[in-house]
Amino acid sequence: MQRARRRRSKMGGGMYQIEEVERSADYIDYAVRQGGDYSVRIRLLVQNYEKYQTTKDYAVIVKHPDDFFAMIDLIRSIVPKTIFEFGIFQGGSALLWAKLFGARYCGLDALPDKPILHEWVQRLGLSEQVSLNFSSLQNDKAKIDHLFSTHFGGEQIDLIVDDCSHVYDWSRQSFEYSFDHLRPGGVYILEDWHWAHAAGDLWQKERIWSDKKALSNLLFELIMLFGSRPDLIERIDIHPRYAVIRKSATAPRIGPLSLDDLILKQGRIFEPI
Repeated sequence: MQRARRRRSKMGGGMYQIEEVERSADYIDYAVRQGGDYSVRIRLLVQNYEKYQTTKDYAVIVKHPDDFFAMIDLIRSIVPKTIFEFGIFQGGSALLWAKLFGARYCGLDALPDKPILHEWVQRLGLSEQVSLNFSSLQNDKAKIDHLFSTHFGGEQIDLIVDDCSHVYDWSRQSFEYSFDHLRPGGVYILEDWHWAHAAGDLWQKERIWSDKKALSNLLFELIMLFGSRPDLIERIDIHPRYAVIRKSATAPRIGPLSLDDLILKQGRIFEPI
């Protein structure tokens, strides 16, 4: 059974169509067409994530199918002109967001460079739009500041996505270093905050990543920041696998954040689990 969705983008190439063309136990393939012309084939992985890599025939995204379409609708509602993403992985989302929405995209990842992605960028005519920065850590403040300065000219941007290591400490630092680069009214998306609480043997019996602090700790802290500084955060929408943090429309520009200093706790100690 094929599933097709059509949406009119307010950025980029107008009408686009996303149509399911192949399905297996491991993945769902979607053909993305824009203005009637074929743009890119997306391979959406649902399991065995290390088995597949982006090739000349398709670009890989790892995401729950429901979240894939929900994210498209969410980003479409933001109408972003500028996007920064922690976590490129196989690069499918970088290509998709830039192509569908005509946004300037900058991403970083600790993984080594993937030449095939640069080929895709050229093939799709995105060389002036897309900046892919590999071998880069998400908690490297100097690198983050450099990318915002060089790719966005130091201007605050519309959308930041953290879909990187899912490690609490690093994701916390990413938020502290980058939130001031987000424009008032802009959106920060924290993906996979739920991993320590996900059902299934991999997470609850094999207890993968049980030696790491749960990423949900960061979400708890952002809720506390919301209560302490509503002038910085306007609202938080929590979904089963991602959270959407909207910056206040009147948020002041205060430089890098310190959650420890900004969150009011009546002198209590927050101990991450």
